[in-house]
Amino acid sequence: MTKAEIKTKKDNIVSLIEERRLRQAMVQLAAFTEELAAWELTGEVRDLERNYSLMLDYAVKGSADPDRARVYDDLVSRLLMLLDKAVREADLKLQDARLYYNVLRYERMQGNKPLSELLATYRDLSRRLSPVNVLNLGTADQQAVEGDRRDAEALERRIFNRLWVTFPLKGDEADALRQLLTESNVEPEHAKELYVTGLLMAQLHNFDPRRLEIMLDVYTSENEAVADRLRLTAFVALIISLFRWPGRQLPSKLAARLSLLADHPDVDQDMRLTMMELTRTRDTERINRKMRDEVMPGMMKLQPEFRQRLNDMQEELDPDSLGDNPDWQEMLEKSGMADRLREMSEIQQEGGDVMMSTFAHLKQFPFFNEAANWFLPYHADHTVVAGAGIDESITTIIGASPFLCDSDKYSLTLSIAGVPEQQRRMMLGQLQGQNIDMAALEAASLDNTDTSHHNFINKYVQNLYRFFNLFRRKGEMFNPFTLNFNPYLIKQIVPIGEYGETVRLMAEFYFSHKYYDEALSLFQSLEAWSTPTPELYQKTGYSLRKLKRWDEALKYFEQAELFDGTDKWTLSNIAYINMQAGRYGKALEYYERLAKQDPENVKLTLAIGRCLTELCRYREAADAYFKADYYDPKSMKALRPLAWALLMDGDIDGSLKQYRRILAADPMPLDYMNMGHLYLIKGDYREAVNAYLTFATIEPEISENAFRQAFNADLPSLIAAGVAPDIVPLILDYISYSLK
Repeated sequence: MTKAEIKTKKDNIVSLIEERRLRQAMVQLAAFTEELAAWELTGEVRDLERNYSLMLDYAVKGSADPDRARVYDDLVSRLLMLLDKAVREADLKLQDARLYYNVLRYERMQGNKPLSELLATYRDLSRRLSPVNVLNLGTADQQAVEGDRRDAEALERRIFNRLWVTFPLKGDEADALRQLLTESNVEPEHAKELYVTGLLMAQLHNFDPRRLEIMLDVYTSENEAVADRLRLTAFVALIISLFRWPGRQLPSKLAARLSLLADHPDVDQDMRLTMMELTRTRDTERINRKMRDEVMPGMMKLQPEFRQRLNDMQEELDPDSLGDNPDWQEMLEKSGMADRLREMSEIQQEGGDVMMSTFAHLKQFPFFNEAANWFLPYHADHTVVAGAGIDESITTIIGASPFLCDSDKYSLTLSIAGVPEQQRRMMLGQLQGQNIDMAALEAASLDNTDTSHHNFINKYVQNLYRFFNLFRRKGEMFNPFTLNFNPYLIKQIVPIGEYGETVRLMAEFYFSHKYYDEALSLFQSLEAWSTPTPELYQKTGYSLRKLKRWDEALKYFEQAELFDGTDKWTLSNIAYINMQAGRYGKALEYYERLAKQDPENVKLTLAIGRCLTELCRYREAADAYFKADYYDPKSMKALRPLAWALLMDGDIDGSLKQYRRILAADPMPLDYMNMGHLYLIKGDYREAVNAYLTFATIEPEISENAFRQAFNADLPSLIAAGVAPDIVPLILDYISYSLK
């Protein structure tokens, strides 16, 4: 069975389920599992079919059943899960080489030791490694502690992988994990957060309601021992999971729980923060390009000048004053770097990921070959940190930094570990010289405000983004950052009206950063679920305009016009769109309305002239261009269209006068082509040919065919202006001989 055949079978069964033809779906799924020789799966499908048959008999007898809809939905959910299991087994039989299937094969080779046993073993290790136990050990036992620590870290990765590839999660497995996450105080917090991310990784591959239930249990737990970081990890994982499967049929119990999530006291804040952080990831690549192509090259260019200043000032230079040196600031200002650095600072303050480009090159350490390590919360007792030989004060600063996500903290630690001791001491001295206030850093990491929620969600999303965009095997797995993060797509979690402000913030972010596709989706959602405003119509219309969807854009601007028929911005957009769509009469109507409000506006006058020219109302067009030339004689923007309008109107002398002004001031090659047209209309063929040949001389790359194409584009207007059709081929052939 090939990949294409597997996909066809899956698509056919999904279509049958969507058409509510469950019997046919079950028949095809049973045949699919038999072809795979997955007899256990076949048995599950047969059991489900028997239950469905009983449900049908009960319904046909006319028996009242208030739970029928719930039972049907649950049956559909189970059927889809069995289909996913069958597809996974089919991929496995194909020897799929993706990392997910490599991990799955490894786990099966290990005999599928129950997850509860792995968790119990890890709990024993955690007890032995608790701070109290370690402090009471003698020096001789420290080697054993290091061995236990390495075993614990290996087991953390093993449990993460097991959670990733186990599908579906069985009831006893879910119970054991739920207890660890919401009730146990033995296991360290970093492991709990890692396991929740393992649930998310699995959910991105296959839909599993039990995993969603565990995420929900962690977030809504009333146990004070459940840390805020763990709750927020679970919430972000839950939201991304719902976006991954927006149309998936949920079991009725889970759907009911999700619908009650609106009652949670923190959900509005956490939803807003999560959605904004997911939204900001759309801008990460732009920030990376700016750092890579502008900021870093600009700093490199300034290095020689900085070095020279250092040499000049070496004797009297006070290191503490480097940051405030006015000469250095002047260099930054003159080079434009100061503006770029200020922009980067503002982006960082808003939560933008300015560190991605810096740390992208520091993910090549063997540590990052393990998927689990990309999501591991930074902690000083990890063997990578403890064994790096770095002064504890440095690792403390790194760990407390609110500006680095966990993945980048490990990158920085591993990088410093490779620096010679002397340079490392210099780095420590520089850090101390910067007067880093450790109390402030620690205060920044306290979980006591909305800011702390924001900072953690921001950094957790950055961890995820780095993995799915930098991991060496990233192409083998689904990237959640390709999803459409429109909250209206996950209606199960909060009543629909609650999304308004969050969606508006997201839309404004996309709009202000010129991501018009994403902004449009959100603006149109707001239109459907709230009372539209003129501003909403304007921004929706503008997004469509930037996407060149002229007719749709026009409808929105016309809706905005109904609110205020004098708004210049709305009217100018309506005029512009009509112009782009070739509706010059309609465009002219709106430009004239605008001109009444601002009669001396040169751009409006030129636009009016353009519309009149396209409508072949050449005399009126010339009058408009004369007016524009009067108000702004230095720009010469009106001269070329004025000369053409006069020519088309038959005013040869007037047109010639304007072309002579153009040629005397700032001629372009096309001006000579138009001069040729003028003499051709006038009947002065010798001057016409001279002008055409001048055009061809100035444009040395132009071929005879290109010349003919340019000429023929204007031919209808020339004939309308009185050029005899029979002279045209003679002129063109004469030019052909001359060009050769």
